Amino acid sequence: MKYILLPLFLLLSFTTSAQTTHQVLVANMSYTPSELTIEVGDQVTFILEGGVHDVNFNISVLTGEPFDNPVEITSLPMQSEPGEMGTITFDVPGTYNYDCSMYGHASMGMVGSIIVEETAAQSLSVDVDSYYHSLPSEICTAHFDVTNLTAQDLSVIVTRTMDDADSLIMSTFCWGETCYPPATNVSTNAIVIPAGESSDQFSGYIYNMPEESSYVINYCFSLENIPADQVCTDVTFTSLSEYLSIEEVPALHNVYPNPVKDVLFIDCNTPTEFVLFDMLGSQVHKEVFASSSNINVSSFEAGIYFYKLKVKGKETEVQKLIITH
Repeated sequence: MKYILLPLFLLLSFTTSAQTTHQVLVANMSYTPSELTIEVGDQVTFILEGGVHDVNFNISVLTGEPFDNPVEITSLPMQSEPGEMGTITFDVPGTYNYDCSMYGHASMGMVGSIIVEETAAQSLSVDVDSYYHSLPSEICTAHFDVTNLTAQDLSVIVTRTMDDADSLIMSTFCWGETCYPPATNVSTNAIVIPAGESSDQFSGYIYNMPEESSYVINYCFSLENIPADQVCTDVTFTSLSEYLSIEEVPALHNVYPNPVKDVLFIDCNTPTEFVLFDMLGSQVHKEVFASSSNINVSSFEAGIYFYKLKVKGKETEVQKLIITH
């Protein structure tokens, strides 16, 4: 089971990755890193840290032959002052070789290469909440949309990856009209998502969530005929009480009897603040319980009162309490 610190934001959107800028340090008869792998559209900035060097993409000093790079790259001229030498954008995939043309530098190992890989197409996106909460021992459900970002209909499948779970935990998922048993990790049926539209036909479930726990499952949505074209997301299922919604707080507590004559019982399994008000809204009693307890109300005048509970910073709606003697 994987326990995590949950993020503070409420919504994550997974879309196509942005351009990345990489750095190559130039100094001490070396380029660092000497071999760099990037994606199409990425940039590389060369930074001189010491010495007198250039970045030569044209003719190899060692062989006297052209580097024969995928496309012509303008070399960066000799520089002696430390600082940025220049930035190059690589838009064509392939391997780009270069060296330092200063006398003797290449023979001392001052050579480098940049490998530019195709960027995997991404035709889908998902909108996922930062966590999905349930009360302990109940079913925790994650339900979110999968969006087709293209101008054509796409046939999409789901792959689930999960850690070894506690024996009490059982996980399933549904994609379209088909719900898959715990042992199935890849949907056997694909769902067609129309061009530019979203599908709300995915649901993930964890049953019998242990108390105060979190569990992460990774779901990947990919094109049926192009598995590499996919979007993956970690989904957090949690029963941590600190992530209770206001609506869920009362389910963990029981205040009884109501009406009450002498002793009011409060059942709770997490630290709880109980506040009692009279008809005028004045606070007449406040108490914090670490666990289930009771309050003797025989000294209060008979009548109508109101109370609220506060758990982990969340307050329930005000409830009516009748005291009789």
